[in-house]
Amino acid sequence: MTMLCDFYELTMGNGYFQNGYCDRITYFDLFFRSVPDQGGFAIAAGLEQVVDYIQKLHFGDEDIA
Repeated sequence: MTMLCDFYELTMGNGYFQNGYCDRITYFDLFFRSVPDQGGFAIAAGLEQVVDYIQKLHFGDEDIA
Protein backbone atom coordinates (compact mmCIF):
# COMPACT_ATOMS: atom_id res chain seq x y z
CA MET A 1 0.00 0.00 0.00
CA THR A 2 2.91 2.37 0.62
CA MET A 3 3.62 2.62 -3.09
CA LEU A 4 0.08 3.88 -3.76
CA CYS A 5 0.82 7.30 -2.27
CA ASP A 6 1.15 10.32 -4.53
CA PHE A 7 4.63 11.15 -5.91
CA TYR A 8 4.13 14.80 -4.94
CA GLU A 9 3.75 13.81 -1.28
CA LEU A 10 6.95 11.76 -1.49
CA THR A 11 8.77 14.70 -3.07
CA MET A 12 7.54 17.13 -0.40
CA GLY A 13 8.35 14.68 2.39
CA ASN A 14 11.87 14.26 1.05
CA GLY A 15 12.25 18.04 0.80
CA TYR A 16 11.28 18.43 4.45
CA PHE A 17 13.69 15.66 5.43
CA GLN A 18 16.59 17.09 3.39
CA ASN A 19 16.08 20.51 5.00
CA GLY A 20 16.24 19.17 8.55
CA TYR A 21 12.49 19.19 9.24
CA CYS A 22 12.30 15.49 10.08
CA ASP A 23 11.16 16.23 13.65
CA ARG A 24 8.81 19.10 12.73
CA ILE A 25 5.06 18.57 12.54
CA THR A 26 3.86 19.02 8.97
CA TYR A 27 0.45 18.75 7.32
CA PHE A 28 -0.73 17.02 4.18
CA ASP A 29 -4.17 16.75 2.59
CA LEU A 30 -6.27 13.69 1.96
CA PHE A 31 -8.91 14.19 -0.73
CA PHE A 32 -10.94 12.66 -3.52
CA ARG A 33 -11.72 14.25 -6.88
CA SER A 34 -15.47 13.63 -7.11
CA VAL A 35 -18.28 12.46 -4.88
CA PRO A 36 -18.74 8.71 -5.39
CA ASP A 37 -21.90 7.70 -7.31
CA GLN A 38 -22.52 11.37 -8.27
CA GLY A 39 -24.15 11.92 -4.90
CA GLY A 40 -24.68 15.42 -3.54
CA PHE A 41 -22.54 14.96 -0.44
CA ALA A 42 -19.93 12.72 1.13
CA ILE A 43 -19.42 11.42 4.65
CA ALA A 44 -15.86 10.91 5.85
CA ALA A 45 -15.40 7.74 7.86
CA GLY A 46 -12.29 5.82 8.80
CA LEU A 47 -10.11 8.89 9.22
CA GLU A 48 -8.59 7.44 12.39
CA GLN A 49 -7.37 4.47 10.36
CA VAL A 50 -5.92 6.79 7.69
CA VAL A 51 -3.99 8.76 10.31
CA ASP A 52 -2.72 5.52 11.89
CA TYR A 53 -1.61 4.25 8.47
CA ILE A 54 0.23 7.49 7.66
CA GLN A 55 1.98 7.53 11.03
CA LYS A 56 3.27 3.99 10.41
CA LEU A 57 4.10 4.59 6.72
CA HIS A 58 7.44 3.10 5.74
CA PHE A 59 9.20 1.62 2.75
CA GLY A 60 10.57 -1.89 2.85
CA ASP A 61 13.53 -3.16 0.86
CA GLU A 62 11.19 -4.48 -1.86
CA ASP A 63 9.50 -1.07 -2.19
CA ILE A 64 12.84 0.71 -2.54
CA ALA A 65 14.07 -1.81 -5.11
